[in-house]
Amino acid sequence: NVSFMIGYKAPAVTGADVPALDVLSSILSEGESSRFHQALVYEKQIALSASASFRTRIDPSLFEVYVELKPGKSAAEGEAAVYEVLDKLVREGPGERELTKAKNLLEANFVRGMKTNNGAGYQIGFYDHVSGDYRAMFKTIERYRAVTADDCKRAAKACFDARKRTVV
Repeated sequence: NVSFMIGYKAPAVTGADVPALDVLSSILSEGESSRFHQALVYEKQIALSASASFRTRIDPSLFEVYVELKPGKSAAEGEAAVYEVLDKLVREGPGERELTKAKNLLEANFVRGMKTNNGAGYQIGFYDHVSGDYRAMFKTIERYRAVTADDCKRAAKACFDARKRTVV
């Protein structure tokens, strides 16, 4: 099966769009109602899976998109479908319902990650290393809750620029 990955240049941890990019990653790929699943797997039926990933880093990083296509489908078809989904997100932004769902999922995943000593230790170490202060983790949920549809639209426009992508 053909698969490909697209990497868009994304900001470092200090970037204002970081929380919105986390929300966009969730909107695009978390669950069967996500935009990529609906468009590529369900409607167009060209992909077996499609996902997005954005990981906060000290330095600028990547917003990654990964697609595994069904047999007989070309990378060009898959890329065109991905760009169609991203272009619509840039033009229209997210709907209120999917924005709320994404923020709820991010909050739940964060809280779930703190349930164990190992998870809490990981989070403390991550925030201390990446943000320079472990206390930054206490503002994570607040930062997710503050993200608006306009923030997502702005972040999508800044990130999903054809001049800032690499396809493998």
